[in-house]
Amino acid sequence: MPPFVPSDEQQSILQHEAPQHARILAGPGTGKSATVIAWLAHHRPGRARLLTFTRAATGELVEKLEQREDIEIGTPSTIHAFCIAVLLRNNGVGEFPRPFRMADDWETDKIVEPSLARRLGIRKRDVAKLFSELAANWESLNPAEVVNVPAEVRARFMGGWREHRQIMGYALLSELPYALRTALRDHPDLDGVDFGVLIVDEYQDLNACDLDVLRRLAARGCTIIAAGDDDQSIYSFRKAHPQGIRDFLRDYPGAADYPLTITRRCARNIVDWANYVIQGDPARHPERRSLRAATTATAGEVGLLAYQAMFQRRGVLLVWSIT
Repeated sequence: MPPFVPSDEQQSILQHEAPQHARILAGPGTGKSATVIAWLAHHRPGRARLLTFTRAATGELVEKLEQREDIEIGTPSTIHAFCIAVLLRNNGVGEFPRPFRMADDWETDKIVEPSLARRLGIRKRDVAKLFSELAANWESLNPAEVVNVPAEVRARFMGGWREHRQIMGYALLSELPYALRTALRDHPDLDGVDFGVLIVDEYQDLNACDLDVLRRLAARGCTIIAAGDDDQSIYSFRKAHPQGIRDFLRDYPGAADYPLTITRRCARNIVDWANYVIQGDPARHPERRSLRAATTATAGEVGLLAYQAMFQRRGVLLVWSIT
């Protein structure tokens, strides 16, 4: 593994001192993960934890940490795995069947939804819609009836779902952050949340419930370091929104702000085209710095191809090469 030689931007992050909260706005290929790991090695904060949203991103962090022998920190985990760990550590917290078991997508589709539909005498597709509504309510912290099902079907579902989950012994992935949020609200003596520092990667992909969990942990004395890129939020289907990372300085008054803008992954022409598209976002802060190609970057190739799709609908396809 080559030695980490920080840029001026990265050096500013390495000098950051907890307990001040911080935001790291980092575009693709700007060395966000390497900088965070170098910060951990330099400061060695006690009771630190690395969190991210996807298992793929978690796996990358695990691989990078395994190459370092100078960092003592717990294994990185997803937000949902973190919630499970805290809830299971506090017996009786959360309304989950015991032993705790998650229903995966296949089990939900092939077993849970058909079984609940038969038990309640309603259609499976209505059960699926109402599960989606529950998830949206948990994730947005905004209870609302958002799917089109008859009122009597919704009432039957809400009356029978909790009983059904106790019988079959399952929990849903989308309810975990909400359950931890409730536990943090109701249990001041909750065990397993006394972290000194939480470094949260892919912060732009967190939803309102995830963000409120972090605010409640910060209120207990935890330093939050948020790393992400508001130009890359892709999980709107689970109520994620880039506004979360955009509002970080408002949510955490006095927090430090660190940009990482030099990408070593993309060629110059690709960066130029990407910036042109990104600048079209009307919600983007006008002072947000644009991504820049490294001085050693090649020009790269970018093409705009017209194509004629089915039903005579026309569109454009952006293609590129980093060669």
